[in-house]
Formats: sequence, structure tokens, C-alpha cells
Amino acid sequence: MARVVRNRERRRKIALTEQIGEPGQQQIITKGNSANTVLVEGQFLNYRYADAIALQGSISTELKESEIVSTAQPCLNLVFLLSGKVKFGFDNREFELCAAEQPKAIVINLAQPTTFRRTLLANNQIKKLNIAIHPDWLKHRLSGDEPIAHFLSHHLACCELPFAENMAKAISTILAMSVCGSLQQKLQLECQSHLLIAQCLNLLNEQNFERPTSEPHHDYHKIEQILSYIDANLHQPLDLTHLAKRFSMSVSNLQRHFKQALNLTISGYIRHRRLNIAKIQLERGLISVTEAAYEAGYHHPSNFTNAFKRTFGITPNEIAQKPLLSTIKGNSAA
Repeated sequence: MARVVRNRERRRKIALTEQIGEPGQQQIITKGNSANTVLVEGQFLNYRYADAIALQGSISTELKESEIVSTAQPCLNLVFLLSGKVKFGFDNREFELCAAEQPKAIVINLAQPTTFRRTLLANNQIKKLNIAIHPDWLKHRLSGDEPIAHFLSHHLACCELPFAENMAKAISTILAMSVCGSLQQKLQLECQSHLLIAQCLNLLNEQNFERPTSEPHHDYHKIEQILSYIDANLHQPLDLTHLAKRFSMSVSNLQRHFKQALNLTISGYIRHRRLNIAKIQLERGLISVTEAAYEAGYHHPSNFTNAFKRTFGITPNEIAQKPLLSTIKGNSAA
């Protein structure tokens, strides 16, 4: 069974990461600090399609003991582990999977925006895949009274699934396709993921799922609440006075608390998150450079371009002119 962990060890928290390198020889590094630290190295998959299904996976080695914190949006989360150990949590709920004896599969429902934590373990070699499915994609395909509808109505509901032999083959096939350039490759990847999703949902209909306990929602660390609030409100002005009042702290205490926990300034975190969102939207061709600058909080496109290039090493115009990539790099902890 997946072990639910109640007491959390204190580890270095990291809020910003970046995936770098070429396919097959990639790294996840810390971002926003003066000295970028390599956290994970290996082969990574980041693929999103139909604006509703996101695949993240890796065949990798974790190098540094640390805890990556971010915000997860509502989704049905399928987690598959073929080898190694993974520790992660949503809000006040912790999970630990170990594939030492056999591979693991678990389904977790996120019905609302949730604080996400991913604990990295030094020298931990893993082979894993996550599939996140937008709830609307599922609801549009439900016939009404299917058991999965009841599961989707419970935030943090979870269910460990029996791991079938053909799952491992499908997962390995998906992970091997870390770069999808042609239409045929993309269709093959999406076909494999749909088959895997269908099998898991069929198994889920046959299982008794675990409902979340009535533990208070606010018992996780305050820094994670602050990050979650910032991530949910990046589209509107965020000033220190408002944030301090929101979390019943003085501005100086808020700044010190944030800096001590993450080795980042609040303004630096907000700036990087907005720039990263702008980068993703430009990659997908959803907005123009001028619109991206405005949404990222810049009044002058030239200032946006300079900040963008300092952060990503490429101008927003160069991103906008590139064809849409099948792999999407971002704040990954795969």
C-alpha cells in the first residue's frame, strides 16, 4: 500500500526549478539563487495535449535532499512508479511509494488548487510517470452515475490500483518517447496514454477508494500557504503590504520568513513565476509579446524583453517565432 505519512522531516525548500540540457542528458536545477544546484539528472518527459492532459515522467537519479514546493491545479492525478521511491504531498496529506518489490500505481483527485510538495532523496534512482487529467475533460465524457463521478467529487480522495503487467510496458513506451517531433510519434504517445488512462479508470471503478480525513486544512507550513496564495493570484497586483496583512505578519517578518525558507525574495519569486507563465503562453502561440509583457506586469515591452532574456537566455520574440514544441519545460520535479 501507499504509505500516508503524517510527520514531515524538515528539508531545504525550493520554489523555483528549471529543466536544462539535451534529451537523454538533462538536469533539473534550482532557479533564482546565485548558485544553481543540480537536483536531479537523467531523461525527462514533459508533454501536454488537448489542453487537458499533461504527462510528466523521468528515468533519473535524485542528487540532493530537498523539498520542492509549488501549487497543483485541479486534476485527476495518476502516479506510476516502476522503480525507486517517491515521496510527495498535497496540502496536509503525504504519500510514499516504494517499488522495491513491485511497481506501484495510485490515483489521487485534486478538486481544488492545492499545495504540492515533492521530496527528493539523495542517490535515489527512479523510473516514474505522472498523468494529470483536467476534471472538465473527464466530466464531459461521463455518462452520469459511473463510480468515477463519486471519486471526482472528493478532494484528496485516493486509491492504490493493482499493477498489471501491461502497464509497465505502456509506461516504458511512453517514457522512451521523451522527444516527439513527428505527427506519428505524437499520436502514438497520446494513444498509449489514453489506453493507460482507460485501464486505470476501469480499475478505479472496481476499487474502494480512501476518502480524506477531517484533519484541518491549515496544518501545513505557512510558507506553503503563502506560495499557494501567490500562485493563485499572479494575474492581479501582489504587494508586500497586502501579503503581510493576509498572513497576519509584518512586512519585514514576511520578507525574512520567505528568504530564510526559500533563499528567494518575494518579488523575485513573483517575477519569475509570471515570466514563466508568459513563456509557456508564447510557446503555445496563445498571446503576442506585447500581451505577454502586460500580463507579466510590465508597462514597457522593452523592459519585459530584457527581464525575459536575463531569465531564460532567449528573447520573447525568438520564443514566439519558434514552432510549438512537443516537450514543455517548466517548474518540473519529475
